[in-house]
Amino acid sequence: MRLSQAKVVGDAKAIPIVMGEITRLFQDRRETAGSIRVGDAVRRRKFPADLEPDVGTGRLWVASGHFEVMTRDVQGWGKSSEMFIVKGDLAFRITKLSASAPSTKKREHFAPETVTWEFSAVVKPNAAQLELLQSELESQSGW
Repeated sequence: MRLSQAKVVGDAKAIPIVMGEITRLFQDRRETAGSIRVGDAVRRRKFPADLEPDVGTGRLWVASGHFEVMTRDVQGWGKSSEMFIVKGDLAFRITKLSASAPSTKKREHFAPETVTWEFSAVVKPNAAQLELLQSELESQSGW
């Protein structure tokens, strides 16, 4: 799914996405919500409390991909308690965000005044939204 005309939204601030896409979408594999965290789970960010009741129900989906934003928009952003990628009526809650180091070959296609981020996000789509997401991903990748 292309992320054109989408935005990254944080604490009282929204940044337009120049370009990006969701490259992977799969159903959340957590079986049940739990407060005991051991091993690698301790290092992970705690799952959003308002989504805990939906864990294990099959209604949560995980999306991953990348997006590009203008460097000037990111400057002074600060730290947000929660961040979302919003496109139309879909809101993807970002659970992992990391700056992408562009390769020189890849950089030829990107403007120097932008920065690229890779993300993982959780979304709870309704049936119509899920169908749209899946069909856009299929047409994009040729499944």
